[in-house]
Order: sequence, then structure tokens, then C-alpha cells
Amino acid sequence: MTAAAMTGDAGIGGTEQLAARLDRLEAVEAILKVKHRYGELVDRLADRIDQNDLDALCALFTVDAEIDFASMQLSGRQGIVDLYGGQMQESLSWLWHSFHSPIVDIDGDRALGRWTLQGMTIARGATRPDTMYGRYVDELMRVDGRWQISRLQLVLGPAGPQPDLQKG
Repeated sequence: MTAAAMTGDAGIGGTEQLAARLDRLEAVEAILKVKHRYGELVDRLADRIDQNDLDALCALFTVDAEIDFASMQLSGRQGIVDLYGGQMQESLSWLWHSFHSPIVDIDGDRALGRWTLQGMTIARGATRPDTMYGRYVDELMRVDGRWQISRLQLVLGPAGPQPDLQKG
């Protein structure tokens, strides 16, 4: 089947529409990979993260990225290093992210991604994991052909030991 037949259009207009749809699908796929890589790198935080991981994590963000974690707001790559390579590494011995139900809206070289989060953490000195739930709202930009996070916001839901979680 030809591209024109698949889109229901013939000629150049159909080819342009197909190219736009393909670009959008490739953008969504790239953004899903950025979020997956973010979770993978952040989950190494405890004593396993190294400078290469921090560099790779920073590369997922624009130079002037903003992070909003309810209790703290940070900006720029130094803020990212301070949070993930410092504060979180010092306070957590284990971390696990699980992202669900992605919704990605593309608008040219900008995008909005929303993700449901189920995460688990073990604080330094603790033996039992805490569970947390929430939503990430990410703004992304395509910079030099690569998608990067320009703003990451975490809206937390309930958190605590699994049996103690209550509706909030």
C-alpha cells in the first residue's frame, strides 16, 4: 500500500501529512526514551551513581531546566547535580521509579509529557521501603535535534509504608 493510499490523500499534500505524522510519532518515541533514561539514571542514585551517570542525567535536561519537587525548586544543571548527586544520594540508599500511562502532546519543537508515578525508596538507615505515588508533568524542547526536559514537576500523592497509605 502506498503512503498516499494509507493517508487517504494523493500527491504532495498526502506525503507532507504522512511526514508530519511520522515526525510526531518519532518525537513521542524519543520523549518516552528520555523519561525511561531519566528513571534509569535516578534509580542509580544511592551509592552506585558516578560522574558519568550525572553527566548523562544532566544531558537529558536543557541548560536552564527547572525542577519543581513541591518542597524544593531548582534550576540549571548545577541544581540537577546538587539534587541528584548530592541531596538525594545522601538521604536515600535505594530508589525505584515506575512510570505509567504516558500522555505526550507535541507542538513543533515543544512537548508536554504527563506520567503516573509509582516509586519506592529506602531512606539511609531504614530497612523497609516506602512507596510513593504521584504525577510527573514534564515540559520538553527539541534542541539540536534531541528532546530534552526543560521543566520537570513532580506532584506527589500519598507516600509511606504500603500498609499505612491512606487516601489523601
